[in-house]
Amino acid sequence: MSILDRLSDQHYLLSTNEEFKYWYVYLPFFGLFVFLAFLVSMLLKKQDNYKAKKSFERQFFWTYLTFGILGLVSIFARYQSLPIFGSRVMTFSILILFLIVNVWLVYYYRTKTKKELLKFENKKRKEKWLKKK
Repeated sequence: MSILDRLSDQHYLLSTNEEFKYWYVYLPFFGLFVFLAFLVSMLLKKQDNYKAKKSFERQFFWTYLTFGILGLVSIFARYQSLPIFGSRVMTFSILILFLIVNVWLVYYYRTKTKKELLKFENKKRKEKWLKKK
């Protein structure tokens, strides 16, 4: 049975594994999303230009936290053999949606956040030479 036949087979996609193989791959993968959400949030808050990156940081944090928790719930449901939430389709859809949202985050950073950074640097440069009262 080839991989394309498996991915198009309804029974394979909607079934839960009798033996949940590869849990040791999925668990750290989705756990890393939750860890990255908090780590990047803390690192961005310590930077000088945090005000310019604030909206990007919020989107990044909530995206990674949401998909990390959804993935962990999917793994738990698969381990418990719950019919819909534990199926392979749910895990695949979480991963595909995660990739799509990451494309959005890259687009948002390259367009909106870069403009905000330029505005922030301009403002900072101007305030350097203005007299303070």
